[in-house]
Amino acid sequence: PAGYFCPARTVNPVACGSVALFCPENSTIVQPASSGYYTSPATEEATTTRTSQTICEVGFACVGGVKTRCDGPGQYADERGLATCKTAPAGSKPTLDRQNTIMCSPG
Repeated sequence: PAGYFCPARTVNPVACGSVALFCPENSTIVQPASSGYYTSPATEEATTTRTSQTICEVGFACVGGVKTRCDGPGQYADERGLATCKTAPAGSKPTLDRQNTIMCSPG
């Protein structure tokens, strides 16, 4: 079943193992999440049985199968698929949605 894999010469499926891994239906090996992607379904119940990966949305960074909002000081993400948040350049700050930057007000 999806979220599990069946190694060669086994009958019983094995859970994928962590949020950093996913197993589509009929998997014989686990797949690591690509940089800039998170695994899903992203629920508390499915931490060891993820079935797919999804590209990280704007405003977030994804590494190890985990999606994290870019909400640290000066952080933003203006494109999909980032593994790390960007830092706003001098004289600017992130927008409230953390999807872009705007110039700081003088003074």
